[in-house]
Amino acid sequence: MDSYLGATSAYNLTTVIPSSYKPKKKFMELAIAEAKRAGDRGDYPIGAVVTRLTGKREVVIAS
Repeated sequence: MDSYLGATSAYNLTTVIPSSYKPKKKFMELAIAEAKRAGDRGDYPIGAVVTRLTGKREVVIAS
């Protein structure tokens, strides 16, 4: 079984994340809101948002 790092090294990150990509503030704000909700529940205050570029649009696929 391949290790996580071994599998990851097979990817060329420049093809996964285009050099022209600029992080969107609205997605960072959504991740911060997720972290605050987790903290309010007594969980570790960690928030994450996964997005996907679809053509010229970026959409949330998990949060």
